[in-house]
Amino acid sequence: MESEKKGMGCLGAGIGCAALVLVLVIAGGIFGYITLKKNLEPFVADTPVTFAEVSIESPEISDSLKERFDQFRDATDAGEPTDPLELTAEEINLLIAHHPDFDEIADHARVSIEGDQLTASVSMAIPPGTPMFKGKFVNGDATLRAEVVNGETAVYLTNLIVNGKEMPASVASQLGSENLLAEDPNALGNLEGIEIRDGKLILTGKSVSTVPETEEVEADVPASELVPAPE
Repeated sequence: MESEKKGMGCLGAGIGCAALVLVLVIAGGIFGYITLKKNLEPFVADTPVTFAEVSIESPEISDSLKERFDQFRDATDAGEPTDPLELTAEEINLLIAHHPDFDEIADHARVSIEGDQLTASVSMAIPPGTPMFKGKFVNGDATLRAEVVNGETAVYLTNLIVNGKEMPASVASQLGSENLLAEDPNALGNLEGIEIRDGKLILTGKSVSTVPETEEVEADVPASELVPAPE
């Protein structure tokens, strides 16, 4: 799955292709959760998780997937009408592992989807600014559901496991009712919606069927230029 790299790809121009957005939201949620704990030690690890390699069994299918993704990305980046893009967990993992747009997380994330919930496993180094945990890692599994309500995308965290430790039920209940995108309404860029439904991640750009047709507007003509019709 070779492709010429286009700058920051999904991160560019604010489109934030959904798989990457969700992974970064998850990573932020994990970091945010562990920083609320007085004792961070149980939530960090000495080594990162090594994810299984995602092999390309069929170059034809891989190229077709890349083409679908690139067409959707390019159209959405340009603000052009485009049909929804539906991705299975297998396809998302293939993109994460082999598409240049996802180089930053290629070795740090994998996803699975069951019904209307997506579980992302992430393994990332502790950000700079915490010297006592230099060289340490956060390994976590977060389960999300995403839906479009009244035209707005809402993403909810339904379960979180950090370094093998599941978050308390009280925290899960609170986070499960909070839209993770509420504080950044522009996180999705030109995407109109993200849904997790029927075992797929569904990305919606500007629907072809909902783009209004351009109406012809007659220009105003000065009275002095009006020519009376011949009798």
